[in-house]
This record gives sequence, structure tokens and C-alpha cells, in this order.
Amino acid sequence: MTNLTEKFTLLETQLADNHTALMSSLGTIASRMLWDNGEDTFTMAQLQYLCLLQLQEIKNSNDSIVTRLGDIYTRQGFQGSTFSDMSDFLDEMNTNLNGVLQRLGTASDTDNDVISLLVSLKTGIAALNTAMGIPSGDATTTMLGRLSAIESCGCRPVGAQPPINGPCATPYASCSIAFIPWVIVGGTNVNVAKWCEPLPDGLEYGTTLGLSDDTTELVATDGWDGWHIFVSSAATVFGKSPLDLERYPTNTWLPLSGTDVLSVATDERNSLKVYLCPPADSPLDCVTLSSVEITAPWGGTFQGIDWTGSGLPCVDTGPTGTFSGCIFSTNDLTEWTVITIYENVHMNMSGHDGHTDFVVLEASTLTTITGPTPYLHFYKPDGNFDITICPPEG
Repeated sequence: MTNLTEKFTLLETQLADNHTALMSSLGTIASRMLWDNGEDTFTMAQLQYLCLLQLQEIKNSNDSIVTRLGDIYTRQGFQGSTFSDMSDFLDEMNTNLNGVLQRLGTASDTDNDVISLLVSLKTGIAALNTAMGIPSGDATTTMLGRLSAIESCGCRPVGAQPPINGPCATPYASCSIAFIPWVIVGGTNVNVAKWCEPLPDGLEYGTTLGLSDDTTELVATDGWDGWHIFVSSAATVFGKSPLDLERYPTNTWLPLSGTDVLSVATDERNSLKVYLCPPADSPLDCVTLSSVEITAPWGGTFQGIDWTGSGLPCVDTGPTGTFSGCIFSTNDLTEWTVITIYENVHMNMSGHDGHTDFVVLEASTLTTITGPTPYLHFYKPDGNFDITICPPEG
């Protein structure tokens, strides 16, 4: 208490020194904060403002860091989803590759894999090469050998065939041929069959063409219904007259109809011999027939009635081609009756496929044939069967 003046003087000196040191320090801080207002001292407001600026810079820096961290997080989430999709895709690829390996025969041993199929193809090509005469060149029994033999001899197969499975025991045959030079009047030369006496009952010579040699023409006094013709020739088709534009297949029995004059002709390069069978008497009693396997012109098979031995005339060639059996009865069996105990038996009356050309017989039910029946035949798509067919009651 006795030296207060000295003590206050020392305190004032110390405060002045502290103020100087503080101002020096704040000056240093201000200079580091890039603050320069030309003043030697800073007010408290200035220091607060400098602190706020620094805090704002720190906040801005933190905001940028937060934004980048959010972007990184988003990208990591997207990459995670992408990695999941990639994993699923790789699993699917693995499954598909295993399937490919299996089909290639690497992972299994089956007859349907690619390796097995290629082996089968190689075997087939080898067999084809062998059949064609490649590469051995030993051609006597190969396709190339047979073609070479034909080329060497200059020959060709003989097309004319003798009649078989005729509707009569002894067909009436033409005796020679006549040549008609149609080329003189701008047409095509033809060969025409000639007929020698004695003519069968019901036939006589015609004179439609006005030729002196009328033995090339035949007229059926009661019409041609029930008659059958077989044209044996190397030609594939023939005409029923040199003036007829329609053509018919050779080397097979065909039914005749109508009343036109018959004058069988082929082109001049092919000879011909013609056979005729008169109408056959239909059986007076019922006939029971069992089906046999028939091969169709297109290669398929079915169960059908072969009329051979039934007493009814028949042919193996109908509107759709030639079959392996004599399945077409060519007598008019209108008003005849038929019965079968089997289901799904088809009766076709014309050889065509129209809905009016055939009926499906009802099992164990007597059916009257309405006709007309130029190509009557019976068949069953799904198994064997039999029928009983009877003439009309007198």
C-alpha cells in the first residue's frame, strides 16, 4: 500500500508492452490473411471480419469436400450395381458356353451333338462318293460307271412293256402301225396302231379320218364303258386319236369311256402296240375282300383293297398316279352295296379328293354306292380291314 504509484507505473508499462506485442502478432496474422489497409493497428471489428472470411473459406472448402464425397459415394453405388449386373451377365455367359460345349460334343457323348452330326455327315459323303465312283474310279457298279456305259454304247432303255395284271385273260392286240405324215400340213408326224380281223364282239372299224386304211380306227357299238386299254411304247404318253389334244400315260391299264372313235397315236419316234380288254361280267354274288399294304406314287403306304382276283376289272393307275396294287375298280358299281365291321374305312368313287368323291363308311351299316364309280377304291389310313360288296338285288 505504501508503493502503489510504483506498482501502477509497472502495470501500465507491462500493459503497454503487452499491447505492442499483441498488435505485432495481429499484424503478422493480418499480413498472412492478405489483409492490408495501410493501418498499423486493427480494430476488433476488423479482426472479426478477418476471422469470418477465414471461416467462410474453411466452410467453402468443407462444402467442396462434402460434394466430392457425395459424388464418390454415388459412383460407388453405381459401380456396385454395375458389378452386380456384370456378375449376372458372366453367369449367363458361363451357362451358354457350357451349352455350346455340350452341343459341340466336348462335354457329353450324344448322337445329336455337332461332332456326332459332322461324323455322320462325313460318313454320308463318303457313301455318296462311293456310289458315284469317287475317288476310286472303279465305275462298273457306280452311277458314274453306268452313265459312262450308256455314253459308250449309245443305247437307252427300252420303254415298251408287256401288259401285266390285265382285266381279262387274253387281251385283243393291235397287229401293226401306220405312219401319218402330218408335217405335210404343218403338224407333227405320228404313228397309229392298226387292228386286224377278227375284231372282238362289240367293235367295228371307223372312217372318221377318211383314210383308205380304216383299220386304224375302232368304234365300240355300245360305247367304251367297261373297256380297258394298255399302250405299250417307249413313249411316255399317247393320244386316243391323232386329233386328240389330251394325253394319257403309256404302259399301264386304263379304263375307256364314251363313244368316240379310238385311233391310238404316238409321235413318229416311238413305235407302239395296243391291247384291249372287253367289259367283264360283274360277279353275281357278294365278294369279301381283305386289305393289303399299298405304296402310293408319293412314297407313303396305307391299307387298301386290291381288286385282283375279285372278278371285277381293275387298274393300278388313277388320277393321282400309279400305285403298287390294282386298287381302282373301273366297272360301274352304282347301286351296289358295301358293308364293313371296321371304323374309319374310306370309299372313294372317282379317285379325286373332293368332298363329294368319297365317304367314310359307318361300321356294321349297309351302304349303297351312289356312283358313278370310274375309279372306285377303298382304303383305311390307320390299320387293316375287310369289306363285303354285293351286286344290286334283281
